[in-house]
Amino acid sequence: MPCIIMNSEWNSILKMCIGCGLCKGLINGIKLCYNDKGHIYPRYSSEMNHYDLHLLKNICPGCGFNSNAGEAPVENVWGNYYSKFIGCSNDKELRQIASSGGVLRTIAWHAFKEGLVQHVIHIAQSACNPLINEVQISENVDAIRNMPAALYSPSSILSNIKSYERLKGNICVICRPCDAYALRQYLKSNKVLEKKCALI
Repeated sequence: MPCIIMNSEWNSILKMCIGCGLCKGLINGIKLCYNDKGHIYPRYSSEMNHYDLHLLKNICPGCGFNSNAGEAPVENVWGNYYSKFIGCSNDKELRQIASSGGVLRTIAWHAFKEGLVQHVIHIAQSACNPLINEVQISENVDAIRNMPAALYSPSSILSNIKSYERLKGNICVICRPCDAYALRQYLKSNKVLEKKCALI
């Protein structure tokens, strides 16, 4: 049984869906579900209306990226890219316990200690089901330093985007590049949240 029943234009967008959850966070009637391959996809309760479709075309990474960087070099293994770097945390402990060399956790930890952010939104392994991810918000130095390493499985960090507006103080969002693109596109139309997002 197909997970998604929508109009043909919306179905074409979903071919590039990564399950960031932003559509669910913004549009009534969308739920997230797992398909038979274990990927997270949105499911809509009826035909997608023109307003919602227009909104999604402007924010969804599945609609394509807008970049002024010119043609991206072709990379057969990892896909096309505009630039790439190698790096790791200069904190030896974090480098060992965090994902991908601890760079993002070190930046978030430093930003919190310096008072640049008061909340770090990130993905962590679910306490109820070790096979899935869940969104967590860490709000003290120890919690940020000891954040569980990311689980390399589907996640939807933007599915509760409206609740982030209610957080007091600035936020740091640790997410995948496609999630970051979707969030930045949305922030163009949400100046309240844009002011809160100190780091993405």
